[in-house]
Amino acid sequence: MASATKELKLCVVGSGPAGVYCAQQVEKKVEKATAGAGDPKVVVKTDVIDRRPAPGGLARYGVAPDHAPSVSAVLDTVDAFLHRRQTTRFFGNVQVKTKDAGDVSLDDLRRRYDAVVLANGADRPNELGIQNERELTGRGVFSARQVVAAYCGDPMERLDYSSRVGAFPGPAAEGATDVVVVGAGNVALDVARMLLTPPDALERDTEASRSFLDLVQSPNGPLSKVERVHLVARRGPRSAAFAPRELREILQKRSDQIEAVVTAPERPTSGEGGARFADPFADVPGFKPASRAQKRVFKLLRDHHGGGSEVAKGGRRQLIFHFLHRPVGFEVGEGGELLGLRAAPMAERDDGNGGVVPVPLPGGPGEILVPCQIAIVAASQATIALDGLPSGSESLEGRGGSAVALEREPGKAPVYMCGWANRGARGIIGASMVDADEVSGALVAEYLGGGCERRPSSGEDLAEALRERGVDYVDADGWRRIRVEEERRGRSAGRGGAEKIASAEEMVAIARASP
Repeated sequence: MASATKELKLCVVGSGPAGVYCAQQVEKKVEKATAGAGDPKVVVKTDVIDRRPAPGGLARYGVAPDHAPSVSAVLDTVDAFLHRRQTTRFFGNVQVKTKDAGDVSLDDLRRRYDAVVLANGADRPNELGIQNERELTGRGVFSARQVVAAYCGDPMERLDYSSRVGAFPGPAAEGATDVVVVGAGNVALDVARMLLTPPDALERDTEASRSFLDLVQSPNGPLSKVERVHLVARRGPRSAAFAPRELREILQKRSDQIEAVVTAPERPTSGEGGARFADPFADVPGFKPASRAQKRVFKLLRDHHGGGSEVAKGGRRQLIFHFLHRPVGFEVGEGGELLGLRAAPMAERDDGNGGVVPVPLPGGPGEILVPCQIAIVAASQATIALDGLPSGSESLEGRGGSAVALEREPGKAPVYMCGWANRGARGIIGASMVDADEVSGALVAEYLGGGCERRPSSGEDLAEALRERGVDYVDADGWRRIRVEEERRGRSAGRGGAEKIASAEEMVAIARASP
């Protein structure tokens, strides 16, 4: 007698690597756990929702275009999963409600599915909270999220950089020569590298968006005259969160294009109470790097410390690392224009536990002014909380990557967090996949143990509900038409890859066109 067949109805919000990999692993783990002859067969049916018309999440809209080929296999995996017609559906251009705006609520989803996984990333930029930051936001000071959206062709970002940057008096209206990037992580390094890469190489070899190419190519583009990028970090080189491979690329492989200058304030000779201060670029007895990657990053930065020239030679542009400088405020000119970033020198103190911490520099020089006409803040990003989260979960920060579901609510499917939505905006794509593996394990164990077993409401299917609400969603076939058109445009323009379409309206129109 054949065993009964059950359905696990799963909804994943976010079509990036974390969400798709989590869904894949749920299927594999369910299949493995129910492989016994007497076990009821469980079929996993997955609906993937994304607010953008195109899937891929971080892999498509977060990786710098000059590194896009490195994630092509990830995007191929996403595509293959979304085109499995029997078990998977894609709903692009669908916004889960936040602040009462959107197409479908989280409560709607929790009533229709057995489990919901939120893998919707971390798209809300954090601020530095320093003097004049808000006054200059959008007219000299931008978030790294905005710049990444610009060069990745993100349809959710509509800011017109050219008009906004040039809409006030000052040097930036003629094109910035100096740009400050605040941060010491991979996003900060990506932004700096993209600004310093020759525009012809970006157009020829990458899928950088047409609007970003206009910013760096056109004679009056605000980023067309950049000579120096100043990367300012409060912490020292031991605590830099760069990926070794990307740092090595800009310090060594691109040395013919970019001159790197690595600096930090001189170490004080003594401190109050006999505090021990560490030389930022010397080995510290007893210091324990957090990981082998961090050790490699420190060695690369130490080997490139010093040297450099005030003006780059041979036509090269400069990337100047200002470690151990705490941002204090932005300097504003008489006409309201950005003149520079004021920063206070810091020192590294041995914390006695194999680490170092940044502290104010005792008896040292006062604040310095790092000149710039444009500043880009790469101060991490936060999760956008969706309406209807379980009580006590309005703030998703500080979960520490927990794989367990959020607080329970009777009669509603459990909600899990995955990827950047769960851990915060840090780490490479591989880290999100590790998180997805852990979350999928917790979900499957709970479902098979009866913790999430409940029949979804017998009401209308999600597709029917969206059609009744007039939501013009993009399915997997529509996404395929968008991708084919992007590839065609790339070939027509003689580019090395596709030319991304950065308008959501245009993408939806292409998706709806007859095949």
